[in-house]
Amino acid sequence: MLVESFVAATEIVKPAATHLSSALKDVGIYLHEFQPQSILRQGFKKSSVAKNCLAVSDTHVFAAQAGKAVVNVYSREKCNQEATVPFPQKISSLACAQQAAVLIIGTQDGKLMLWELATGRVSTSTASHIEPVTILVVVSDGEHVISASPDSVIHIWSLRSLLTISKPQNTFSNSSSDSRKEPVATFTQHRSAIQALAVGHSQDFSTNIVVSASEDKTCYIWSLSSLSILRTIVLLETPQCAIFDPVERSVYVGSIDGSVQSINVLAFHSNSSILDSSARTASTPFQLPSEGKWSPPSASNLGAAYCITLSYDGTALITGHASGTLLRWDVAKHRVVSEITNLSSQSATNLQMLRPTGFANTYQGGMFVVPTITKPRLDLTNPSSTSATSSIPVDYTLNIQVTQAALNLTPSSKVITALHSHAFPSSLLDEAIQSLTHKHTSSTFDDAGSASNTDLHQTEVLQEELMKLRSQVAAHLKQDQQRLERHIERVKRREAVGIKKREAFFKAKKDGKNGDEAMKSFEQIEQEIDNETDGEWTAEDVSGRDGEDIEMGT
Repeated sequence: MLVESFVAATEIVKPAATHLSSALKDVGIYLHEFQPQSILRQGFKKSSVAKNCLAVSDTHVFAAQAGKAVVNVYSREKCNQEATVPFPQKISSLACAQQAAVLIIGTQDGKLMLWELATGRVSTSTASHIEPVTILVVVSDGEHVISASPDSVIHIWSLRSLLTISKPQNTFSNSSSDSRKEPVATFTQHRSAIQALAVGHSQDFSTNIVVSASEDKTCYIWSLSSLSILRTIVLLETPQCAIFDPVERSVYVGSIDGSVQSINVLAFHSNSSILDSSARTASTPFQLPSEGKWSPPSASNLGAAYCITLSYDGTALITGHASGTLLRWDVAKHRVVSEITNLSSQSATNLQMLRPTGFANTYQGGMFVVPTITKPRLDLTNPSSTSATSSIPVDYTLNIQVTQAALNLTPSSKVITALHSHAFPSSLLDEAIQSLTHKHTSSTFDDAGSASNTDLHQTEVLQEELMKLRSQVAAHLKQDQQRLERHIERVKRREAVGIKKREAFFKAKKDGKNGDEAMKSFEQIEQEIDNETDGEWTAEDVSGRDGEDIEMGT
């Protein structure tokens, strides 16, 4: 049975309503089943979450506390609060890069802070926004993240570059900044604060599109790779949130008056492609028609639609409002179907639909999971934590659990090959030694051109250690093979004794004797074999023992 659920988070704006049960009065994050039943499944307490400050992974829920520099971490498996993590800056947005197991944090001073959940390492970007980072969206390729701010600027960042481990620069270096910590591209067409941002579903960065809407009701649909504008739309109401439908034909925008604005991106000049940025329609603004606005029931006092999400098939829309109401909209009929729940005293600020469960081919997950997060090491100003031979910190430890999906993959990369091996492959060890040798060789000459005997000695020592490791690995593999052979021989002897025991039983029965008595000698031999270990007998011993034991039983 297909089951769809979503996570909703709220910001507490006044004391809990009296009609709420005691179990819900301190709850700020809700795991709610959407279908087949509309029912609350789990609540996480002690959180007040501002807009765009919730992130959900396959194993955890992360909630930045409103007005604080604190992130609460909840375990989805154990359904409890796992950690409370303080940060040096107040947090204004969150996003989770699931494939990289990285929590991306937008700060009040315009920076991005990246927390590696499996290692505890924290890296920061340059301060590229002059105001707080209020929106973070991870691109579908899993390698880029988009940030937006009230300063009207949208930045595109490379996660690979932001996470690259590099040695701290010399204090007297002429370079004042690290270009890898800066945005790879910037979209600067907006003229007022960015209020809503959504990215398409394409896995290819070059074909993906983005929709962004600002406080002045201007909405741009633009290419992620070229930054060229594909459509310019003037909205009817001030936007608050946005989302693409599953096939990217429409964009749904939650508005400040609680309505939903539907943008059919293919409806404007159907004779031109949306990806044709050279078309005249790209720069020509279109006023959204009045039928594009879906209004909630007139009697309701919902407040702004702060968050929005879609069902898996794109037929149902969910909006969260300032009044705490969650509404379900019928996309085909353009109207409200039902009220999912009402959290009266709390403002619904975040919604995230989870991956459906119940398919015949279940989701296998990625190559690894992070069962328990590693708290961040916030020593951001201390450059002395790197090792002497590389830029990797000396305390860099990876804590992950490799999944069965990774083990089932055909070896196609060095990492997968290593996972399928009994020990580190020789090729990886050779590359490591060559890398260290090259590094030491390039640094063995000082300004006068003389070689450094210390570095050469270290290289020789490493090569000797490598030879020892190889011999130890070979010895262990040989020992394991011998142990396996002994085990197989022991099983064969056990089976042979079992056959003789059954034959003795039936022969005794046939001769009118006691079958149990005839089996006792064989049972004793079986007990002796069971008490042996795989290391007791060599192959030579086994070959001479089988016939002796069996004949003794007869």
